[in-house]
Amino acid sequence: MLNVEGVQVLKGPQGTLFGRNTTGGAVLITTAKPSQDPSATLQVSYGRFNTQQYEGYATTGINDNIAVDIEGVLNKGDGFVHNIYNGDDHEGAYDNYALRAGVKFDPTDNLSFLLRFQHSRSDDPTNLLGGTYVANGRPLTIGAFIPGTVIATAPDDISNSRPVAFSNVSNVLQLTSALTLPFASLTSYTQGRWEKADTFLNQDYSSLSFFALQIPIYNRTLTQEFLLASTGDSKLQWTTGIFLYDNSDQWEPISFAIDTKPGPPFNPLGAFTTSGTDTRSGAVFADLTYEALHNFFVTVGARYSRDEVDDPFFTELPPNGAVTATRTDVPPVKTNTVTPRAVLRYKPDDDSSLYASFSRGYKAPIVNVGGGTLTNINVAAEKIKAYEVGYKYASGPLAVDLAGYHYDYTNLQVSSYIGTASLINNAASATINGGEFDVRYRVARFLELNAGANEMNAKYNNYPDAGYYAQCINPAVCGASTGQFAVDSVNASGNQMQRAPKFTGNIGARFTQDVANGEFAFAVNDYHTSTVYFIASDEFKQGPYSLVNLRAEWTDPSKHYTFALYGDNVNNARYVNQVALGNFAIGAIYGYPLTYGASVRIHF
Repeated sequence: MLNVEGVQVLKGPQGTLFGRNTTGGAVLITTAKPSQDPSATLQVSYGRFNTQQYEGYATTGINDNIAVDIEGVLNKGDGFVHNIYNGDDHEGAYDNYALRAGVKFDPTDNLSFLLRFQHSRSDDPTNLLGGTYVANGRPLTIGAFIPGTVIATAPDDISNSRPVAFSNVSNVLQLTSALTLPFASLTSYTQGRWEKADTFLNQDYSSLSFFALQIPIYNRTLTQEFLLASTGDSKLQWTTGIFLYDNSDQWEPISFAIDTKPGPPFNPLGAFTTSGTDTRSGAVFADLTYEALHNFFVTVGARYSRDEVDDPFFTELPPNGAVTATRTDVPPVKTNTVTPRAVLRYKPDDDSSLYASFSRGYKAPIVNVGGGTLTNINVAAEKIKAYEVGYKYASGPLAVDLAGYHYDYTNLQVSSYIGTASLINNAASATINGGEFDVRYRVARFLELNAGANEMNAKYNNYPDAGYYAQCINPAVCGASTGQFAVDSVNASGNQMQRAPKFTGNIGARFTQDVANGEFAFAVNDYHTSTVYFIASDEFKQGPYSLVNLRAEWTDPSKHYTFALYGDNVNNARYVNQVALGNFAIGAIYGYPLTYGASVRIHF
């Protein structure tokens, strides 16, 4: 998005505002509205692995009351993987594009409408391309016990006998209506999203064509929010509103094949399973902030939510092996929840702020029909109590953010996969204790430094029934006859939470200097993370690593042209981004190696 005005990252549960309730946080991206003043931006970049990106944005006024804009982006490239089975260097090729158009209509000074339509298409197998995970020197795939199987274990290698694929088509229609009243502003957000995705998976992560899946998904989401917020400079400021959500998620017949014939076409043997849910949610909320004393503010708020899952079902093959699937209807689920929040904030001066907050978050219960079984199908609502204290300072060249937090989870929803089945269950309790800081300092006119770090202790306190994947029981069991890995349960109580590193940090610098009457800028950033576990059993992990990125650019005196060179992961760190868990193999999907390129930006 070339027309972003601002980005806000809100940490922790958002128990009152910002759409459907969440326990994790919210990212608010504010884009520029269509403008009466004509302007246009075009950016083109090219990099390693034939990476190409084309972006454009333009806006103009039609008359005094109507303005329009249009934005487009195209990303394409060859990807970085090499297929050691057939020598193909282009199986990671991707082609993604998105188009968005908007019309802003201001019939009066107090009333405005913004209508946007977005269409996007993605053909990108990147997140499905992996080799075999290696544990204790052994590649974890059934292919290790079948003579002649080609197994890829290096970060850039795969060994697929047939290409994997992922495609997604999305259409979004959004209307934002804003009315200014004498005492408040009333805003309506109306949105519809329609998506169709298709995935083709390799389940053995080797050159075998042992088990392949094709998974089509259809999803439709409708949302409506009304937001009424006070205006003026009264000591009492308030926001209230209504939020409505309706979602239909349908997994169409998942086709499967067990054969040894490599390459396309994919000839499915039959429908493996289908599933679907209709989810509806409604909420009313209010949030009030009052200046009780000079520069001392008290905020209280609450949200009442009602969530229901209707018509959940799944189909599965009968035990006798018949191809015709049978449908199982699952009882619907309904729940009501109130999530409050409270904040105390004191401003010693205009440059600093001290605060302490408490909030409760809630993630709606789930009917886990994706598992294709009645086992663990009802997943309880996740609830969290969050406490945070912090200090913020910004004046002149220095800005400092400090925070300490404690999160107390009940029925934490934890997700993983057993083979092709989605496993979601509840950890009875979990806690996160942590502290973080962020500092930005302009040393001189030409040099700015930044640094940040987060130290976190995230543990499952009580999680006796966590799923896990063992290595092969023995070569006989993992041979061609069954090809199964041991799937069991383990007591994960006391384990480090999945995807929750104990430490993350970043440090960076930006240097600017006048060159040839224009401005030259050079930036470097180093991000570091400690060990990350990919599953609650802490069985599969990625050790500590760092990513170093560089960028140098020059903007001409007119500020119409910017030329840049960039390098990402210049230290060429090789790290696992994702572990793909299955009954026939454990896959390891790596992040991009060193990439570099150049870009040109034109703005008028």
